[in-house]
Amino acid sequence: MILSGPDLSVSISENGIQAIAARGRVVTAPPSQDFLAAGGRQGLRASAAFRQKQFPSYPGRLATDGTLITVYADFMLTQKFSLVGNTLKIACSVLAGPGGSMPAPIIIGLPNFAFAAGAMGSLPSWNEDQLSSEPQNTFHQSLWTPLGVHYARDGNFGISFHCPTHFKSRSVFCSFLQAPAGSAAPPVADISFFLMESLSPGQSIDFDICMTIMPPSADYLALTLPYCKDIAAALGPQQYTPNKLPVIEMSAYGQTILAIYGYQAYIDYIKPLLPYVGAVIGWPIQGGGGNISPAGDMILTALAQKIRALASAISPVAIGQSIRPGMILTPTPSGSAIVPLHPKDPAHIAMLSTRFLNMESCGITAFYLDSFGEQLNDWILAAENRSWAGPSRIVMAEFGAVDLLVPYCAAYGQVPPGPWTGNMTNCGAETLAIRRQAYPDSQIYLCSPNGAMPPPSAKVMLESGIMPIVLDGQANNAGTIEMLKAFTGK
Repeated sequence: MILSGPDLSVSISENGIQAIAARGRVVTAPPSQDFLAAGGRQGLRASAAFRQKQFPSYPGRLATDGTLITVYADFMLTQKFSLVGNTLKIACSVLAGPGGSMPAPIIIGLPNFAFAAGAMGSLPSWNEDQLSSEPQNTFHQSLWTPLGVHYARDGNFGISFHCPTHFKSRSVFCSFLQAPAGSAAPPVADISFFLMESLSPGQSIDFDICMTIMPPSADYLALTLPYCKDIAAALGPQQYTPNKLPVIEMSAYGQTILAIYGYQAYIDYIKPLLPYVGAVIGWPIQGGGGNISPAGDMILTALAQKIRALASAISPVAIGQSIRPGMILTPTPSGSAIVPLHPKDPAHIAMLSTRFLNMESCGITAFYLDSFGEQLNDWILAAENRSWAGPSRIVMAEFGAVDLLVPYCAAYGQVPPGPWTGNMTNCGAETLAIRRQAYPDSQIYLCSPNGAMPPPSAKVMLESGIMPIVLDGQANNAGTIEMLKAFTGK
């Protein structure tokens, strides 16, 4: 059967998708021999760990409504194909029979796409060994894969992939073949979808796969617009009002001034910066490396009173604190250990709540979430943090570019070495732009470490929706003051 639209034509048989043409040009290709040797096929695939089990398929049955049913040993895959504008949607359902069980991940082989040299985009090229050994890095919700969308485009067409039903599960669209130097995709991209879910006998799972295919004139924002709409619908509206003011970073030297000479001496130190900022955030003013203790209070006692006085004196500028909300410092017979915080454990959430309440009692009302954002359930903690903080307080996360965190907290990044290209240390320019396409009012903060590297110009940052973080030691730097004036109009 043929599915047709203004720009696309999709040919489907009992064996799956046979060809896809964009404005008359066929963009699919036969699978590579490497892919076939690794058990590659369209439809349901066995993972490397599962491949020793016999996994034959039988001829599929294609109905006139675009539904294809394929039976495997112990499993059945149902795929319903539909074309909406430039997006091919595959509604998938995998059913395990009474004798079938499937360990994670569930793998669906997709058509193979042909790319010209120099393709651009974010399509991963990883083999299954790398996927299985580094799921915390390769699957969505990680520093390497912060967005639940992958895309590539060359001079002939562009394509993006996303799974709108399972943003909150580990997943990735991946080519097994390595892209050559200077290209984001191999000449033949053997695409498979990996979903980190498992099946027990008699169990089923439903999920959707979306492929948006557009002419070469479409940029990456057009390719990822369907994903942006879907993730915004899945996560709901932004839960905070951005504080569109720069931030001061309290340095170790600034902490020394506060600790030894008191809050007024520190105010005098940063006074030229105060009219232009929304918060002063300290990275080094807590003990325990920022990890949560069972007592919940890691603020150094000697500093608590001075921080409270400082907060009162510079209000409405907020005082902020670095915290690691995803880690707990727990006592052990030999000392202590750091363990992950479990967002579904009431005792752990109670510790987190106590920590925030204790910090609030010191006058701390802005937060930098250190080493946070790339663990599977960090978005649950981010929602919990925002629920506690309310919509007006500054909350930024080190890995805040991960899409599931965007409704709840700002992203943080540092200026990388070399000329400014729009990239931050934790996030590329295109990722930031896609993030803002999904949530146009989301906040991004950019820091120049130790004031050593000049940030991009105020004009560039304003156009990109970026707020600068300036070191307190820059208080008497005329260039820094002029830059801050551009953000406030003062």
